[in-house]
Amino acid sequence: MNTPLFDTHAHLVSGDWDSYPPRPLRPDLPTRCAQNFTVTANRSSKGWRSRMCGACLVQRGHLYGYDNS
Repeated sequence: MNTPLFDTHAHLVSGDWDSYPPRPLRPDLPTRCAQNFTVTANRSSKGWRSRMCGACLVQRGHLYGYDNS
């Protein structure tokens, strides 16, 4: 029997850099490498469907700082 799981800390990275520009917590944090690494809610949910019943989506702090948009 598979117990449903809830991902409590799923990080998202937008592919839309004009609408969601990097705003890192510190200016020395790298952001350029993330531009080739998109993790959307839709893309992530495909991997969850087998056992995941839900998730708490959060921004990547080193990329977006405290901006939750």
